[in-house]
Amino acid sequence: MAPTKDMVPQNSATSCQIVGSYQLRLGLRLVPTLNEEKEQTTTNNVYSVVEIVGTSEVSISEAIQNAIAKATETLRNLEWFEIGQIRGWVKEGKVGHYQVTMKLGLRYEK
Repeated sequence: MAPTKDMVPQNSATSCQIVGSYQLRLGLRLVPTLNEEKEQTTTNNVYSVVEIVGTSEVSISEAIQNAIAKATETLRNLEWFEIGQIRGWVKEGKVGHYQVTMKLGLRYEK
């Protein structure tokens, strides 16, 4: 998707991708757009942060999806994620495996 005027400027040198009403910035947190941010700031939420590692033999994106899918099987109120590190293994001169370390934000229930 093309960037929109609702994007929150964080770092103009950092590329981003719009995911729903969020921006995905490599190495940074999934950042809400201005409209979403207004809704979230009025609720005064509190979050717990956990760190997990997703893996995939196919892609970085699939490693992220695998980790979030598995985490949502046992964790409630998962609302955001932040990419910390991206690693991989080399096998026979090619990428053999991807690992993505990420933090997950879990909203405390009211």
